[in-house]
Amino acid sequence: MKYLLGYLRKSIAPNTEDAAASLGRQRAAIERVAENLKATVRFYDDLESGRYEANRPGWQALLAELAQNDPNCLGVAVEDYRATHRNLKEFLAFYDNALRPLGKRLIWAYFPNLNFDSADGRMMAGLLMGIAEWESRKSSERMSATIAYKVQKLHRHWGATPFGCSRDPQTKHLIPSTGFYWYNPTTREARPDDAEMPPPWEKRYFHDSLRATFDYYSNGGYSVAETGHALNLAGWLHWKQDCKTPKPFNRQTVQVTPHSGRHSAKSLPKIVNPPTLIS
Repeated sequence: MKYLLGYLRKSIAPNTEDAAASLGRQRAAIERVAENLKATVRFYDDLESGRYEANRPGWQALLAELAQNDPNCLGVAVEDYRATHRNLKEFLAFYDNALRPLGKRLIWAYFPNLNFDSADGRMMAGLLMGIAEWESRKSSERMSATIAYKVQKLHRHWGATPFGCSRDPQTKHLIPSTGFYWYNPTTREARPDDAEMPPPWEKRYFHDSLRATFDYYSNGGYSVAETGHALNLAGWLHWKQDCKTPKPFNRQTVQVTPHSGRHSAKSLPKIVNPPTLIS
């Protein structure tokens, strides 16, 4: 049976409502195209920027299947011209070198009858893809300018909140985190701060884990591996992505933890007027 290679892409962090809605809308548009062609769809997807092809595993998998040149494959279908590329040079290379020699089609659901081989169709595709690349580059320029302003003028840390820190709700500067977890020194179990725990459970603060990392590595002369092992034995734990659930340290988490000695002074977060550390 004839089929299309459907491609879905959303430049947003995964597992969000917005991403799910966008991918669902794209899928529906591609399925309408396939229905008109009496074909099925094999979907590939990415939650990555469309600026370059190399950073998208879903797109690379689609290209690999396309290269097999299955006669039942009609080509590639997307909802919108910005889905496959936001780079005019790579778009033209894809169409001229990967798609056209195989006799396959590229179908934009919003312009399903566009003939990319005609002079008018190629001009329109080039104009639209040029606009898509401009949008992408302009967004990057604005984002870079915003980051530079916040770091250089407002003296604020940019990026994910480092381990053991939180943000002041007013200034947004980094401050020691007051987040904690429960630790049982007898069983070495650890739980997030969901409910009050009776003895022998102890309340352990994540910022104290950060301070212990500094003590072991920078003051104690421990190696990265030795630091992680000592922290875990002492019940000082790192946190998962939710900045709440405790997890053991490993080499990587020790190495990227601020103040562990692995960062230059420029890369350390700037904590403005920090409160007294938890004892």
